[in-house]
Amino acid sequence: MQLLQEHKAFSKVLSKMIAQSWCDPTFKQEFINNPESKFAAAGVMIPENVNLQLDPSACGNLKIEQIFDELNNSPAFTYTVPLAAKAGDVAEENLTAWTGKGEIPLIPGSCC
Repeated sequence: MQLLQEHKAFSKVLSKMIAQSWCDPTFKQEFINNPESKFAAAGVMIPENVNLQLDPSACGNLKIEQIFDELNNSPAFTYTVPLAAKAGDVAEENLTAWTGKGEIPLIPGSCC
């Protein structure tokens, strides 16, 4: 159950960060350069065995690859996050509400 709750928290924060990257080019570049620090600032700690990569040209779903880390004798994961352009039918005021205190039903990657 804990893993499911952590995944929900990660997904919610990720959705907000994608929406914020659509509104704020500076945030987007910082998010691409160092996603772990942005998650940490939002209170989500990324485990050491997880590597986050953001692909600003990709569209679709989060891609998760598992490899075996022989050095640490444990599994390691690479999360590739598609950071596609904002869907044309998403209004700026809805994005502001989503990244701020309010929430709207926004699904990242739904533009494709």
